[in-house]
Amino acid sequence: MIRLVSGDLTLWVDGPTPCGRTYPRLPQGIFGRIDDMFTIRGENVYPSEIDAALNETPGYGGEHQIVISREAAMDELLLRVEANAEIFLEDGQGVERFRADVSRRIQKLLGLRTTAEILRKGTLPRTDFKARRVIDDRAVFREMHAQVNSDVLHDSLCPVLRVS
Repeated sequence: MIRLVSGDLTLWVDGPTPCGRTYPRLPQGIFGRIDDMFTIRGENVYPSEIDAALNETPGYGGEHQIVISREAAMDELLLRVEANAEIFLEDGQGVERFRADVSRRIQKLLGLRTTAEILRKGTLPRTDFKARRVIDDRAVFREMHAQVNSDVLHDSLCPVLRVS
């Protein structure tokens, strides 16, 4: 239980077990961490690093989202990045140049290949919170969010569990 206080993300369930114990338990173990860092393909990634790299990118529209997914065996990183209007007005290659620039900067910074989806400025909701910019779409987190939002388990959640 000490780990719960340290920022781990888990689901605490009260009630008897098949063996008769009544102590609260973590039937699915520890899902991950609440802090900013996440791991993609063995690399520790901080959203603030991505934010800093994008802020230095010419044509950046000021907002982005980080989407983590797992379709096969490896985690994938998708960046949804807003671009200034000038990028879309260029000779038709502006968006591709901007996408390549974003991908190159992130690969140099993190050592990871990413897919960049370029959006018009104003497409993404505005936020100052890093947690709102990160969308974890891996199956274990989708299942956890579904459980958190269900009425059946709502009252038995650990008070340390924070979902954004």
